[in-house]
Amino acid sequence: MKEHGRKGWLTRLIERHHREKEPVSLEADEKAFYYVRSTERKAVLWCAVKEVFAFKRDLFARDLICIGFRVSDAGEYWEIDEEMAGWECVLAGLIGAFPGVDEQWWEKVVFTPFQTHVITLWGEPKILEIWGEAPVTDGE
Repeated sequence: MKEHGRKGWLTRLIERHHREKEPVSLEADEKAFYYVRSTERKAVLWCAVKEVFAFKRDLFARDLICIGFRVSDAGEYWEIDEEMAGWECVLAGLIGAFPGVDEQWWEKVVFTPFQTHVITLWGEPKILEIWGEAPVTDGE
């Protein structure tokens, strides 16, 4: 009996690990953008976003451009990056959902190679205040 329970626990652990390793793709529409895995789809409603910010992560040999969507005053945010399938779809949705986003944001984020640079694209700029500094990345 114990072995059956243990096997169930191990099976659940393996399934969870496998699920976390599944690639995430992105989708967007006029109401939200979505993180999509084979078994789940999580929505981030545009109307719930308090701040949209762009930054890059130093990955030692290269930079990774990311966009964060802050959804709480405590700093909770959702993050997407340029390597995710559907990145362009979310960017298009972002432009539609948040008029006035600076179209030159990419150049502003990329300008200094291999240094984290954070800029607010829309909303009240609070993420750096919440973080206390730029996010720690793998290459730093």
